[in-house]
Order: sequence, then C-alpha cells, then structure tokens
Amino acid sequence: MGYDLHVCDSDGEVLETTYEDDLYFRRNIFGMGPLRDAMESVSFNDVSMGYWPTQDTPWPREATDDEIVAHLKATGDERPGIPMHKLCSNDGWWVTAAECQSALGIWERAGEPQLEAFGDDWIVFLQTAAKNSGFRTY
Repeated sequence: MGYDLHVCDSDGEVLETTYEDDLYFRRNIFGMGPLRDAMESVSFNDVSMGYWPTQDTPWPREATDDEIVAHLKATGDERPGIPMHKLCSNDGWWVTAAECQSALGIWERAGEPQLEAFGDDWIVFLQTAAKNSGFRTY
C-alpha cells in the first residue's frame, strides 16, 4: 500500500501528470509515517506544519462532492497547517491550497529545515500544490 498525492484543480479533479513532474508525489506506507512525524516536528510559535483536528470531517465516500467542497470552503482556514488525517488514508482527501500555503509558511518561519523524511520532493510538491488548488490523497 502507498499514498499517491496528485495536484488538483479548483473542482478537486486531479491534473494530468507524467508521474515525473511536481504534480505527483508518492510515499509507501513506511515512508508516510516519518513524513507526518516530520511535519509535526516543524513548528513556529507552537503551530506545526501538520495537526490532528478535533472536529468531525466527512469521509469522501460518505459525502457527495458538493458536501466535501462546501466543508472545505467552510473550514479551509480553520487552523494553520495541514490536517494530518488527510495524510493517513488513500481515500481521496482534498488538502486545499490554503492548507499547503499555511504549512509552507510555518516551514519558512521555522528556518526551512531540510528533514530527511521530506526528501528532495515534499516541499517542492507542496509549493506546486499551493500554486494550484491543493492536492488529493489516493
């Protein structure tokens, strides 16, 4: 099992990719855990790149696309960083551009640490996703 992250458009549709460009990111099950841990460890003023939300969020398979889009628009900026549950399953979570920008801002204010778990592709992928409409996790 692995995690395939794809940059998406404003409707949450995956952009076409060659799987060799910055529109696609992949980690296997053993690589995603350390990536999430690294995101939690990068913080500025007690706010980390990733956080565990306390609010219920609809799972993609239990909600219509319109319900998911409405929820994201209503809560996209509820807290800085990326909600970690969106990086824990391959159920099609939509990480918004605002969440990517927020995580990148925290990373920059923390001194742009180059952690091993980030590899040479995670930050570049987040930057690309932030310039588009975020990414989906499959």
